[in-house]
Amino acid sequence: MTRKRQLSHLCLGFCLLFSAGLKADNVFNIDASLAYATDANLNRAAADNLKLDDSDVTANAGVNFSSKLSQHAIITYLASFRYVSFSEYDGLNHAEFRAGINYKNKPDLTFGGLTYIVDVNSYLVDYETDIRDSNIVSVGLTLSRWFTDRISARTGVQAKYRDSDSRVFDSRDYRLFVNADLHVSNQGTFYATWSFVSGQTVSTIPLSVQNAAVLKVIGIADQIEFDPTFAPDELAYRFDTRTQVFTLGFNYAVDRRQSFDLSAGVIGSSADAGVDYTTRVFSLSYLLRFRI
Repeated sequence: MTRKRQLSHLCLGFCLLFSAGLKADNVFNIDASLAYATDANLNRAAADNLKLDDSDVTANAGVNFSSKLSQHAIITYLASFRYVSFSEYDGLNHAEFRAGINYKNKPDLTFGGLTYIVDVNSYLVDYETDIRDSNIVSVGLTLSRWFTDRISARTGVQAKYRDSDSRVFDSRDYRLFVNADLHVSNQGTFYATWSFVSGQTVSTIPLSVQNAAVLKVIGIADQIEFDPTFAPDELAYRFDTRTQVFTLGFNYAVDRRQSFDLSAGVIGSSADAGVDYTTRVFSLSYLLRFRI
């Protein structure tokens, strides 16, 4: 099935769900956001002298509607489109269409009762470097709870499958995460998130590299292919990793429709060959929501 046909099927499926929702007492929202981000190791290189850094701007727009199934359960259908533009490496520019379903259930309606959340999402991603074009499916389960009127937390697991136009970018990964929010006021929220990801990472390096540690990882890579994203003589290789991500952030709500979000994170991965890579990421976002 071609990517255009897959996109049309996703759009048709969401439109049918959206039309069905019009018959119910739903809440409709339109979301938009604009974000600036930086990454200190964009190509996920293990050696410091091979790391490439860049910044990007992301524009996102989406629509979702929620339907109350019972006193305890709500289901939300959503669709969004986003475009990511990098300042230096144009091959990473990409457009993404997402369609998904979010189901929430709170059996115990008391303040401290657990909320169970199931997410299913499908993505179509079109890169300027064609071998990176991908179809992605993710499934997640989250438990959420308020401990006080200022402290809330959530934990969950997620499985993600990526099918790309090149086998080197095909991947499966599994994520465990814990998040805590501290609501310091009606407008301000500090948050921290820790994630552990077991799966596969793709690193892109020059074909002429002589770093012994990197060559050791290439030796255990299960897929290798030329990748012109960063330069004509670059080589992409895929290998198994265990990754930890730690993020700290602050969200400031201007009003009920608008907010700003600032976050910084550290990502560290370990490969079976004993080679590690790290990167730092920074993001500043403006978010907007309309209820219709």
